[in-house]
Amino acid sequence: MSPTPWRRDGSAAEPQPSDRHPPERRVWESHPHGSVLLLPALALPLLVGAGVAALVAVPPGGAQVASRVAVLLLVAVLLALAVVRPVLAWLGTRLVLTRGRVGVVEGVLSRRERDVPLSRVAEVRTVQTARERLLGTGTLVVVPVGDAPVLTARRVPRLLRVQALLLALAEEAGAGEPEGAARDGDDEPDGAGDEPDWPDDEPDRPDDEPDRSDDEPDEEPPRRSRWWS
Repeated sequence: MSPTPWRRDGSAAEPQPSDRHPPERRVWESHPHGSVLLLPALALPLLVGAGVAALVAVPPGGAQVASRVAVLLLVAVLLALAVVRPVLAWLGTRLVLTRGRVGVVEGVLSRRERDVPLSRVAEVRTVQTARERLLGTGTLVVVPVGDAPVLTARRVPRLLRVQALLLALAEEAGAGEPEGAARDGDDEPDGAGDEPDWPDDEPDRPDDEPDRSDDEPDEEPPRRSRWWS
């Protein structure tokens, strides 16, 4: 066990955000279904073959070099749009499920994370077309409690298995909550809005106690780190 950090005035220091919220172990993690890579896989040989044929068909002459450079640039742009971009989007998109949260991670250079605590899950829906049912994929829709935004994950592989696992973990997380814990959107318990009766006179502070209001720096709000590992 690591020693408890202390301030110079003798009071215990606040734990770091990483100590209060350690990363959660992954139960499920997957990229979108591999069917999204079908078109890039077909486009790659077609574009390369068309580019080679265009280079060979360039007539000799003074403009031959410029024409071949233009063909190479055109093929490079088409490859970037039809092959590289979809592959990077597939690599950067993940569905992450832990024992405490379900989330979607998107992006390679700039990352976007959306997650919902399992204890706040109210409903789990699945949407499948006829083609997606044959492939075992589809859209997973997680509806949280209250006015929180809906979490949507598209082209999830093994959709029905992920739905069953998510429902089981959500039920387990809901059963682990303390009895009588209020959720957002629920009615407040009686007396929650009543103001407590505070004493009229504040106790005097000893004269020999130093004022540390100016010495102690303002604490920064905890920064949120990655919630899964």
